[in-house]
Amino acid sequence: ITEDYDSYNWHDGFIDCRAFFWNEICDNYIEAIKYRFYSENPTLRKNALKVALILFYKILICFGFIMPFITEEIYAILFKRFVKKESIHLETWPSQFTGISKASAKSGEIAIEIIKILRNIKSKLRLPLNQEVSKVIITSSNKKDVKMIRNLEMDIKNTIRIVELNIIVESKLEKSNFFPAAEEKINSIRGKLYFFK
Repeated sequence: ITEDYDSYNWHDGFIDCRAFFWNEICDNYIEAIKYRFYSENPTLRKNALKVALILFYKILICFGFIMPFITEEIYAILFKRFVKKESIHLETWPSQFTGISKASAKSGEIAIEIIKILRNIKSKLRLPLNQEVSKVIITSSNKKDVKMIRNLEMDIKNTIRIVELNIIVESKLEKSNFFPAAEEKINSIRGKLYFFK
């Protein structure tokens, strides 16, 4: 986006920004943290809202080049009293956030991949996205991947509304009386996902 805008290629910059906003922020990130907005834990709720607002503000700055009037209006309504600048167009261009480790970024990408797979399964089975799922099993032959996914359990479980989520090493999977409604590969961890209605 920055390269496009710096080279006066406004159209491509806008297309990239819009695609990032819809595909990454709305479809993935907001869906993955939305449950936190309704959490009974005030710290979890406050942190989710804070990060979402910071992210939205940075996106608003990026859209300001192409849509100056509406971004200024949104800024005036939502952010001006906190940011205390006369205009969003006086704000510096957002830089890449470097405060996250490569391991955390990778685990976030894997969480999004798993959530996308589960949402696609729900869609194929014609289940509403807000309907509870009785059980999901995620397997991998790699113990490190299993451990990492267990750290993502709360986000996966709450985003998809899973009653029972089992994350296990592939070799420990019992397949007797095993009738999942769907089965999918998880490419990034060379694992599998089993979906039970």
